[in-house]
Amino acid sequence: MSRKILSGAIGIAMLCVFAYGIVQFPDAPIHSCGQKSYCGKQGQSHTYEDYVAYSYWHTAFFCVWPIGLLGLVLLSRRNSA
Repeated sequence: MSRKILSGAIGIAMLCVFAYGIVQFPDAPIHSCGQKSYCGKQGQSHTYEDYVAYSYWHTAFFCVWPIGLLGLVLLSRRNSA
């Protein structure tokens, strides 16, 4: 039972990180497009704070998802054995 709860918590955390990025940064990736200016995928302008927030989310996403997937795989393997 605790493995189901842990799997659910991991899945919810992964979903929340993903959903946050989709909602906050629909025009991702945000990148530098000149001196002290930042643009989204379709050329929308963004502030430096948007760029920093996107950078943090991007790092978190690529850390949380692989670890979460590995955790889910390990939990499912031990559950079926």
